[in-house]
Amino acid sequence: MSKKTATLWILSLLAVLMLSHYGTALAGTGWTVNVSHDLNGGLWPAGQSIAPYQLSAPLGQSMATDSLSKEQMIQPQKPGAVFEGWGVLFTDLYGNIVYDGRDTNWDLNHPFDYYAKDPREMNCLMVARWKEGQQASETWTVNVTHQLKNGVWPQGKEIEPYQLSAPVGQSMAASSLSKEQMVLPEKPDGVFKGWGVLFTDTDGNIIYDGRNNVWDLNHPFDYYPDNPRHMECLMVAIWEGPTYEDTLWSVNVSHLLRGGQWPIGKRIEPYRIIAPIGQSMPYNLSQEQMMQPVKPDGVFKGWSVLFYDAKSADIVYDGRDTMWDLNFPFDYYPENPREMDCLMIANWEGGPGPEQPVGDSWKVNVSHDLNGGAWQPGKGINPYWISAPVGQSMDGSSLIQEQLFIPQKPSSVFKGWGVLFTDASNGNVIYDGRNTAWDLNHPFDFYPDNPREMNCVMVAIWEGGAPAIETWKVNVTHDLNGGTWPAGQQIDPYWISAPVGQSMVPGSLGKEQTILPLKPSAIFKGWGVLFTDASNGNVIYDGRSNIWDLNHPFDFYPDNPREMNCVMVAIWEGGAPAIDTWKVNVTHDLNGGTWPAGQWIDPYWISALAGQSMAPGSLSKEQVIQPQKAGAVFKGWGVLFTDASNGNVIYDGRSNVWDLNHPFDFYPDNPREMNCVMIANWQ
Repeated sequence: MSKKTATLWILSLLAVLMLSHYGTALAGTGWTVNVSHDLNGGLWPAGQSIAPYQLSAPLGQSMATDSLSKEQMIQPQKPGAVFEGWGVLFTDLYGNIVYDGRDTNWDLNHPFDYYAKDPREMNCLMVARWKEGQQASETWTVNVTHQLKNGVWPQGKEIEPYQLSAPVGQSMAASSLSKEQMVLPEKPDGVFKGWGVLFTDTDGNIIYDGRNNVWDLNHPFDYYPDNPRHMECLMVAIWEGPTYEDTLWSVNVSHLLRGGQWPIGKRIEPYRIIAPIGQSMPYNLSQEQMMQPVKPDGVFKGWSVLFYDAKSADIVYDGRDTMWDLNFPFDYYPENPREMDCLMIANWEGGPGPEQPVGDSWKVNVSHDLNGGAWQPGKGINPYWISAPVGQSMDGSSLIQEQLFIPQKPSSVFKGWGVLFTDASNGNVIYDGRNTAWDLNHPFDFYPDNPREMNCVMVAIWEGGAPAIETWKVNVTHDLNGGTWPAGQQIDPYWISAPVGQSMVPGSLGKEQTILPLKPSAIFKGWGVLFTDASNGNVIYDGRSNIWDLNHPFDFYPDNPREMNCVMVAIWEGGAPAIDTWKVNVTHDLNGGTWPAGQWIDPYWISALAGQSMAPGSLSKEQVIQPQKAGAVFKGWGVLFTDASNGNVIYDGRSNVWDLNHPFDFYPDNPREMNCVMIANWQ
């Protein structure tokens, strides 16, 4: 072997070894930051925390502007100190310091920039900075939640409920609503216009109702001395466009471990699954199949389920006594609410032993004293226990059952649950709060001086001897006036009520806003109303020719009967032909690749008027989110079009890269509904 040949052979071998060692990095097209937190002597607020997570962006681009939104919303606490902000410490994967900014507050509105000299993967430790020796000033707070009005969050970008606060006398910070500026809900048949707001006090009394007006997100909430110190703000999505097609149903899944814990470093966060109306959920419950909770003195047997209406909290299905088949996801039923919560409840074999339940943990055994009341048939709560690691409060959903199952007592009004804590070893009283309603959204906090095992009797509080509140009632039915309900959707007769002297609550006619009738060659204009006396049929008000404002349900009038019938009559504009549309259901085949961490594209559909091509931008998701494959370069998407009714192939372009700037054209001979599988092409 010549010297030149030997040199080339050695260089080739080194290249192979480097490619083997760094193959992923060389093939990759992005950079990542692993974010964790050092609270520097502080603690997360009860029921809130930020788990370690990873950010990523394409090479040459900075991280997304909302990357640090969690840190903007959740701030640690420390007795005798005021939180000032987050410092940062960047290191490479070997622990070498890249940048040390622990002594300076990082601007959370300006996440991490790209620098070519930096490693492709770094760790960022966010360090809490405190102003010691000071007590936090008196504050006012607003708990922010969202109502999407039949819209959905973009996949992986849901805005969880959060709390804002500011010193009394000061307005909320200018960036308080930055999440709502960056994450917009989506709705196939509507254009998002902005957020309306509904402010209430903690008892539900309305302070300000601005649900029909778009709130200025650049001007968050002002301080008013007359307002309560603690308020709730429901941000309501406002849509423009037709609402005749309620296209999706959803299930919000959370977990109740009943004394168990997730394995160290693993957990299933609450998540949401969606499907088109009329279709069952497309996914099995793979997370629950792969990740099971643990309990030292019990064997995990499986998950049972409890479904309830996400808006009203009414129980839809109680399957707490049966193991759910995880290979058989949730089916669609037309009578179910469009949005439901599903609490998955861990089932164990074997009871708690005399020793501590989980290593260094603390435990509360929960039972109930109905105080003269009774559970509603089939809606009781058996004794159970919950636990958490020493130093941590109980999980925020621990008392979800008490929120859902309410006891009853004749001639009394249920006011809430009081609590009596006692030492499990000797019965000594630790805390007696039987006369005060416990905040069920804020389960039990950890106190170092308390026993590691306690009993908690939850005692029903009644407003006793009080006569039932006098109410008025409207029985609602529908006259479709020659029309029909959409396939798989209808509004059954129902009734609504309110205390005498009060109008019906806003949202009472929500069903009529989302489910609209159809009629050939006619356009639905709205609902007229005919009110009659339920006792004798006498007409009280005839508004069958006028469209009723569904955002303004029925008002109370003293002269009206206490019970009325209301027939809602469909109003049509005849002579207009029905709109003819075509539709494409889009799914993806990654062809051996995977989605980037924290990013993916769920199945979706797009539509257009017959004769028109799909709108530009219809394939924007595919332009932004690209799959990855070790040792390969992504070239683009091929397509396979099939007839949705029979699976026949219409066009096979799997080997060619589709132009994403030019979505699908209309061809008269094609079916009105097609499936399109987008196939990743690799080099």
